Amino acid sequence: VGMEAQTMTVMPDNTVHASPKQLYTFIAHEMSHHWFGDEIALDTWADIWLNEGFASYAEYIVLDDAGNKQDASNLLAQWQQDVTRGSSSDPLDAPKPADMFGVNSYEKGGYVLHMLREKIGDGALFKTLQTYIARFKDHTAKTADFEAITQEVSGQDLTAFFAQWIDGKGIPQIDISWTAHDGQVDALVCQRGAGYTLVLPVTLDQLIVAPSTKSDAETIQLTPDKLESTLHFAPGFAVAQWTIDPAHTVLANISAKAVTALPASCAAPANTPAAHNAI
Repeated sequence: VGMEAQTMTVMPDNTVHASPKQLYTFIAHEMSHHWFGDEIALDTWADIWLNEGFASYAEYIVLDDAGNKQDASNLLAQWQQDVTRGSSSDPLDAPKPADMFGVNSYEKGGYVLHMLREKIGDGALFKTLQTYIARFKDHTAKTADFEAITQEVSGQDLTAFFAQWIDGKGIPQIDISWTAHDGQVDALVCQRGAGYTLVLPVTLDQLIVAPSTKSDAETIQLTPDKLESTLHFAPGFAVAQWTIDPAHTVLANISAKAVTALPASCAAPANTPAAHNAI
């Protein structure tokens, strides 16, 4: 395994076969631990995400900062897939002993920091990290300490955010049923398992297949703002598929399907799908 140590990063033998990009993110992860894990130690093992989630997000930061936008986006997509498939639904700050070094602590922890960055902005996030280090240097810290500094620096009430993503179990499930007719699209967006209402960016793609097989796409963005939202709109093009949150701004398990008619509500039984659309 990899391990940070004084003045160096200890690397496993198999890194001789790693690509430069893999080495780059690997070293960033381990170097991050000099601050998050070493300079600030854990108050309890329940706070392990303060080490591993922060070090995982360092991988994203170095890719993004180096201009590798697609690689950075792919990393978030991989995390989302891994967390969705992960077996643990425990709160981020209460892992079972067997899951302390699992997907939640690393990848969900990193994704939560990314969502926090989206919510409070770059300036507030990086000032929060600097304040956190300055205040707890050579001491232990717990999740509540980081939360308090984040709210202090950002000036925002982040109670609901932390309750959902750190104290809450699992991740939200979002199911979208939609139908199109006469240029009109109707959709029912059902958000389940969330402690508060997410505002979800939704992109609709128009797929045009020409005789040359060339394809093109147009987008329209929507932001449902309730746990149950019914949307009616005329996009001006024939909808072939939905692309959900392409910028990876929210950690959720999302599905979209075309139906013959919309259910009356999220509690109503679903209609027979007319088609299953790629996301």
